[in-house]
Amino acid sequence: MEGATEADTSLTEAPPRQAKVRSAAQEETLKKAREKALQIRKENAELKKKQRLVLAEKEKVVKQTKKERIEQEYNALVPVTEGDEEEVEDEEEEEEEVVETPAPPPVKKQKKIVKRRVVVVESSSEEEEEEIEVRLPKKKKEPVFTDAQKKYDLSMNKLFSLD
Repeated sequence: MEGATEADTSLTEAPPRQAKVRSAAQEETLKKAREKALQIRKENAELKKKQRLVLAEKEKVVKQTKKERIEQEYNALVPVTEGDEEEVEDEEEEEEEVVETPAPPPVKKQKKIVKRRVVVVESSSEEEEEEIEVRLPKKKKEPVFTDAQKKYDLSMNKLFSLD
């Protein structure tokens, strides 16, 4: 720092830190507080560890029950073969749980069948026949106007008319 002055360097340097002078009673209180804080940190660490273990165990139980429920629903949907029947009966005897019947699948609506008109025209010669398929365009629905809509349109026409 060639061009730096004493004023410039004094701003960047921190003053030396002085240790606080404490009495014996203050030192004892500070020591007790530090010990108590350390003990509380240890207890919190133990609680967090236990909480993680509990959550992990809950996740295992949830995963297992979900797996069993899916297996039961799958078995209800898929027909069982003779070899599988013995295994299923053994499992049912071991586990005595309430089995919920799966909800029926949603019913799909059938699509409307669009009718088409076909016109067959025979030509003058007997050997040839022509088939012409005519598709009629769909009729456009006329918009339904309520009284409020009619009043609104009338007022807008009066307001913005060029007459």
